[in-house]
Amino acid sequence: MLPANLQGKWAKDASNPWSADYHSNINIQMNYWFAETTGLDVATPLFDYIEKTWAPRGAQTAQYLYNIDQGWVTHNEMNIFGHTGMKGGGNTAQWADYPESNAWMMIHVWDHYDFTQDVEWFKAQGYPLLKSAAQFHLQKLIPDERFNDSTLVVNPCNSPEQVPITMGCAHAQQLIWQLFNAIEKGFDAAGDTDTDFLNGACLSRPETSYL
Repeated sequence: MLPANLQGKWAKDASNPWSADYHSNINIQMNYWFAETTGLDVATPLFDYIEKTWAPRGAQTAQYLYNIDQGWVTHNEMNIFGHTGMKGGGNTAQWADYPESNAWMMIHVWDHYDFTQDVEWFKAQGYPLLKSAAQFHLQKLIPDERFNDSTLVVNPCNSPEQVPITMGCAHAQQLIWQLFNAIEKGFDAAGDTDTDFLNGACLSRPETSYL
């Protein structure tokens, strides 16, 4: 079963607007914002889809585009086959350069555990997704050499589909901060013993919060 796509049940044609795909720069998030408050198990297809398509394909994309050998990345548009690279054409950097989309989607993963307290699910699926997304960003963040104040920044970045292209934009910094925060909160419940990873996330988190 696939998660809800951009048009949902209204995608009635062979060719639908925006390909009826998965836009992870707010659209798929909006589909699931209220999922946990219903008390219904409606988000499982989303997490299964991320685990089976985004994570393995995104690991290849992380290697090819960023030379990062841990974790996985997505950008702004994905399809049922797990396309995770940037799409070209037009003002590509303005909308396609969005590697923080995986961090935003991981907030849904954390919310599911936070609401359900399902430790078995968290150990088996939730935490591995959180950890691997965090591993990508731990390698991608760079020191802010403009202000030289020990902060770590995303570079380049922009808020989804907005200009200008800059570094350390608030949207990206806040999402990564939340991802690292979820790692610290969930570390013990997950039974993780990788304290080097935990320390890296905890030490990096304050350095992403200067905006």
